[in-house]
Amino acid sequence: MKIKKSILIILLLSGLMSLYAEEPIEHRISITDNLNLREGPGLNYKIIKFKNGGKIENLQLKITDSVKVLKISETEDVINGKKGRWVYIDPGYSDKTCGWVFDYYLAKKEDFRPLVSLPENMELIFDDGDVVIHYKFFKNGTTQYINDKKIKSGKLYIEKSEKVIVIKWDDQKEFYVWNDAFIYKSGRLCVWSIEPGGTCSEVVK
Repeated sequence: MKIKKSILIILLLSGLMSLYAEEPIEHRISITDNLNLREGPGLNYKIIKFKNGGKIENLQLKITDSVKVLKISETEDVINGKKGRWVYIDPGYSDKTCGWVFDYYLAKKEDFRPLVSLPENMELIFDDGDVVIHYKFFKNGTTQYINDKKIKSGKLYIEKSEKVIVIKWDDQKEFYVWNDAFIYKSGRLCVWSIEPGGTCSEVVK
């Protein structure tokens, strides 16, 4: 009898723990531009709007944006021949706005593989406020980030459509997709401009 009561108590406690346990958060990265955030999981839902100065614009992800996936729709959808699910994401905006996007355009870590080679050694140096950003990319697919004479080394990973490259730093135990991200275009690496209608302007040379 005592054993049955103990089992019952354990089952009740485990049930309560599952009720209050947080859902695992999955990180993904956008591999396309102008990906609309919607109010619900489908094209029939309105695109979320925001104020940009005096203009009202669509809330969109740009290529290389990292997001947190909070919910995933139970059923698959097909849009323009592309199969995927709708996911509720947190894009990390300061106003904490979240929305739904079609996940065909969001790469997860399983979509990446090590980049074996680059056409040539490349380098990227630019100012980001008071900080100088300095990357070196090598033909064997390795990379370095140089900051105040300190060097951080890593390995390049490319997603399956070969549009986006991210770095796995050597001091990381796991590979993540929300680290430093670059656009891979015609054998070159570049970062996305934040200007309206921005292009792949900071070309690595």
